[in-house]
Amino acid sequence: MGSLSKGLSLLLVLGLAASSLIIAKPACAQSGLPYPSVPQFTLKYVDYFYETPPTTTSTTNPYNGKTYTSNWPSQRFDYLGVDITIQNQPVPPNLNFTLYYNVRTKGHFGEDWTYSYDDFETHCGIIPVYNLEYGYTDLPPASSSQTTVIYSPSHYSPGDQVDFQVQAVYGYETEVHSAEYGHWWEYDPAFGYQTSDWSPTQTVKITESPASTIQSQTPVTPEFSWLLVLLLLLSLIPAVGAFRLRKCGHTQRDAVRVKPAI
Repeated sequence: MGSLSKGLSLLLVLGLAASSLIIAKPACAQSGLPYPSVPQFTLKYVDYFYETPPTTTSTTNPYNGKTYTSNWPSQRFDYLGVDITIQNQPVPPNLNFTLYYNVRTKGHFGEDWTYSYDDFETHCGIIPVYNLEYGYTDLPPASSSQTTVIYSPSHYSPGDQVDFQVQAVYGYETEVHSAEYGHWWEYDPAFGYQTSDWSPTQTVKITESPASTIQSQTPVTPEFSWLLVLLLLLSLIPAVGAFRLRKCGHTQRDAVRVKPAI
């Protein structure tokens, strides 16, 4: 009798487990999307730099008519990072979704991954979207060409080794129930997704000089250069001197303000 009850209990547990799997599968399959393939990619340590042209600015003192000239030399701003070049995979036609990519990194000798965009807990799901200012997701979409290049900024030191993995994501816009009012529901926008497995790990080694040096056509917002600060202070010296002389020998109320263009 005891063995019979144990057998029935085991069958019940197995039945519940099987039913949960049956219930979970349609939740993933209801979008009608197949799962994307694991992406293939290559890594390259690069430097995107931007150079500002030399400039000269002149400011005329309205009190004494003297012109103060500031010469700004050319400056170069370097932006080191890793280019992740992903081979775009064929996507099923006639389906309303977008192919995105997800990236995660870790130290080669460590265990903890850092997610560049999102850490999806399951291979499929729906995430409510409460802030539409930047769209439904910040995942980078696949390009229309054969490859997609994702730039990962570097905060590493020469000699460091960094592991990369890439995940493909089919994403689509949908809605979720948010509240019930009488006989009708209120809906909120949501992001539906289905992901591939993570790719095999690839490792890039940070070197003293990057493999590629590419001049950017548009400036990236740089950190404020200490050289720029020094030049700004030096350009203000004539104005300070003029103000001190005027304070000693004249009674003008307004001080001269010299502000070179940056």
